Amino acid sequence: DPLAIADAEIAQSMLAALEGDPRGAIEHASHAAEAAEGIDEKACAFYARVVAGEQHLLLGEAAKAVPPLERAQKLAADGAMVPSVSAHCDVLLHSAVARAAQRPPTLERHDNALALAQSARDRSIEADLLRQRARDRVAGGGPVDLALADYKASEAAFEALQARPLLAQTRAE
Repeated sequence: DPLAIADAEIAQSMLAALEGDPRGAIEHASHAAEAAEGIDEKACAFYARVVAGEQHLLLGEAAKAVPPLERAQKLAADGAMVPSVSAHCDVLLHSAVARAAQRPPTLERHDNALALAQSARDRSIEADLLRQRARDRVAGGGPVDLALADYKASEAAFEALQARPLLAQTRAE
């Protein structure tokens, strides 16, 4: 079953990311995205591309993060993704483009995406967005106290969700 194979690859990519293996996460996510697009499963391909893009960003490979995130953004538009999930992808893409151009990312997209996540009561996306905003504040040379506040809020959300691997990653950052 091609869909089951794509889903298993997506799960493997997410596990690799949680285990601190970004290269493994990218490899699984890339396979999953190709398999999902081959059977026209836009949502699966979207998630796989986001995982690959985010892992490239975490590795400091902004230019490599742009193509999968651009493709994910297109898939989101074609597949009518949930607004908060689509906005999360938009934030990651904006961050990747800014870093690839060696300029600090602006934070307006973060604020918009956070508002969407909060209105959808999606605490996981909200926590991810807070953590990404903290990363982007640091990358842009912004105020450390605001970055730390974002990390603290992200940490509290992951703790409330009992998402231990994400909580540990946030604390390590």
